[in-house]
Amino acid sequence: MRRVGLPLLVVLVSSAAGADFSTERWRFRREVRAADGDPESLASIEADDAVYRRARPDLADLRLTDGDAREIPAVRHEAARAERAFERRPATIIDRAVTQDASTAVADLGPDDLRGRHNAVEIGLAGDESALGEVLIEASEDNAAWQTVGSGGIYRFRSAAGATTSYSTVSYPLSSRRYVRVTVWNKTGRALAVDSLSVEEESTSAGELRRWTSFTRVRSAEARSPERTTARVFDLGTGGRPIAGVTIDTTSRSFHRVVSIDTADALEPPSWEPLGTGGIFRVRVTDRTIERLRIDLPERHARYLRVLVDDGDDRPLDGLELGAVSYRPVRLVFRRGRGPLVLWYGSAGARAPRYDLGAQLEIEERKAALPARLGPPQRNARWVRPGPSGPFTERHPIVLWASLLAAVAVLLVLLVRGLRRAEPQGQ
Repeated sequence: MRRVGLPLLVVLVSSAAGADFSTERWRFRREVRAADGDPESLASIEADDAVYRRARPDLADLRLTDGDAREIPAVRHEAARAERAFERRPATIIDRAVTQDASTAVADLGPDDLRGRHNAVEIGLAGDESALGEVLIEASEDNAAWQTVGSGGIYRFRSAAGATTSYSTVSYPLSSRRYVRVTVWNKTGRALAVDSLSVEEESTSAGELRRWTSFTRVRSAEARSPERTTARVFDLGTGGRPIAGVTIDTTSRSFHRVVSIDTADALEPPSWEPLGTGGIFRVRVTDRTIERLRIDLPERHARYLRVLVDDGDDRPLDGLELGAVSYRPVRLVFRRGRGPLVLWYGSAGARAPRYDLGAQLEIEERKAALPARLGPPQRNARWVRPGPSGPFTERHPIVLWASLLAAVAVLLVLLVRGLRRAEPQGQ
């Protein structure tokens, strides 16, 4: 009994552990071409258009195998978004002035032992109406001799529906000077009063966003849009990347608008869901143009995207188009190994894999992985179309594991009985 029970137990457990991957369940494959090097070194491949079109939207069905179709652990790594953090510095407004054309405010950060370094100012404007301003930032050590350290634009827009979007922070090179003077020039025909100033030290972590332009405009879906708005509808294609932001293009030279972004998976019947709202503007100042045309959004998969521009009582923007969709690249990180590797994808019922490798690699190690190349997509000749409901073991995994545990329990009972029977003989 002892000679049979333990080997059988090992076989059962090993079979259950390796039963998840079978090439017959994956429709597509691509060769992975990594540069020669240490087999233990890290390499990575990035999901491209061909992968997104055929894989699951969440990429849970991506698998790597070696030349013998043995599964290779790979860690999914999503590029980070850029993040901004602000540490506020104590400051007191000691002077302010308002004219029809501009508003000025001076902040005092205090003596040396109280103030820290700063490189950003958040500007609060009085009132709640729409506003657009050109900003000049100056710094001084004695509140007498001033030096220009930065410039930019701020806005606060209200749509006809009452939605408000704003951008109120201007950054500049790091400074330790005691006084900061902010001048806001009105660009919307009314006086702007600076209500508050927050002097801060801004830290930014680098993110990685890519631009995607593989989409087509759907003019037939643009007629059904709210009053006093301009609509643009775009087909992003099947299996598109998750949307993380958009960039608007227009040939208009001076404007500010509230823009709403909606998404849908079908156009008939239309089922638009709000994704986000932002402000865009372009204004000409003395020697340059200040503009902000990108809108950051929470990530979402969608087939169709609608851009709604609130024109109010102004004429629509000229040449309005969607310039680009932003997305975060997704990579698989793996140990290079020896010999050729294959990427498999296109298995609708596959679950996301879990490997020990994910706990072994730090974020910086994943980022440093050398990029490998993907060969052209190929159909898997061994793919077997699943039945309408899929295999019984996939529909009822608890039955499989319950049977396995029952088998293990029976083997353990038989093993213990065998050992007890063998004891008198040994004595």
